[in-house]
Amino acid sequence: LTAKMSADVTTTWRIGVWHEAIKLIPEYFWLGRGYTFLQGFEEKLMLGARGDFVYFWALETASYHNGILSLLIGLGISGLVVGTWMLCAIPYRNFKRQKNNWNNQTLKQIHNVVFISTFVNVLIYFTIYGDVHVSFPKLFFQFMMMEGLWYSDSLIQKKKDKKIGSMEAGRLPAKP
Repeated sequence: LTAKMSADVTTTWRIGVWHEAIKLIPEYFWLGRGYTFLQGFEEKLMLGARGDFVYFWALETASYHNGILSLLIGLGISGLVVGTWMLCAIPYRNFKRQKNNWNNQTLKQIHNVVFISTFVNVLIYFTIYGDVHVSFPKLFFQFMMMEGLWYSDSLIQKKKDKKIGSMEAGRLPAKP
């Protein structure tokens, strides 16, 4: 397959999955369906799914390849609102942190790399991939890395402040 044919196939497939997933929204709008297999999945898989098997596994495993559909169908409207807020607020907060003065430039550089990677992964989640099972563990790990880097840098500042405070009081800093 050429690259163009491969891209056409995956685009056509995704649009087909989205079309089928949109049909599920009225049923799962308020409470969602969760992220477990639907009842009878094993039997359908063993006996062979009736209808279009091309989309069957994606719909049955809640792998809609679109973040908005994954959150809405999986968790309902409240899950979509909270999930979207979280996936936007955490990167935004860390974007603002990049503008702050950091005590350790190495921590800031690492934070910057993790931030850019996280931002790209959030965009991919919402647009072309959107699989909660695959995307969320990676995103949560990246979120925790950014928090840890920020916290580590704040500990350096606290240590500096403590040292300056004891020097202003006329005491020598305590030896470690």
